[in-house]
Amino acid sequence: SCKKRGFCPSCCARRQAEAGAHLVEDVLPVIPYRQFVLSFPIPLRYWLNCNRKLYARVHSLVIRDIHRHYVTKARLTGIKDPNPGSISFTQRWGSALNLNPHMHVLCPDGVYTRVNRRASFRQVDAITDDEVATLVEAIAQKVMRHLQKQGHLSKDGDIVSNPLADELFREYDALTMATSSSIAGKIA
Repeated sequence: SCKKRGFCPSCCARRQAEAGAHLVEDVLPVIPYRQFVLSFPIPLRYWLNCNRKLYARVHSLVIRDIHRHYVTKARLTGIKDPNPGSISFTQRWGSALNLNPHMHVLCPDGVYTRVNRRASFRQVDAITDDEVATLVEAIAQKVMRHLQKQGHLSKDGDIVSNPLADELFREYDALTMATSSSIAGKIA
């Protein structure tokens, strides 16, 4: 209906279905998976949406810690040279179509190793609730340390400065107002 001129539910749903079908049919092997969904506090949502470098850094911190969890768990069970994997997608809206950037990370529930120069999947025990809590705490601490190191948060976690917004947000005040309103659940 938008004739490829922009964002519309029909085009987005079609692209989402095509990407999902491609992953299931052509990319992902038939093994067990775990989905992690990571959302962020409201002030960080605005920063992550309007600063691509900050989002990329937070994304890498998240993925690295999830992978570290799988590597550690595999090594504890005696698996040598474990290699985790993941696919992640950023969803930028919440259930009320409000701006809510969050990550969906799909991980094999195990690791890969090399056997006779071929990749072989080795399943590990499913993640427990306590392990999820530990993982979330580790990710939160790393993100907080990064924000403190960049000068965006004080040592107590109070906001000191906003990360520099990408050029698009600096040039168009209306976009910044609409973004802020959407996060707050208000009409711009």
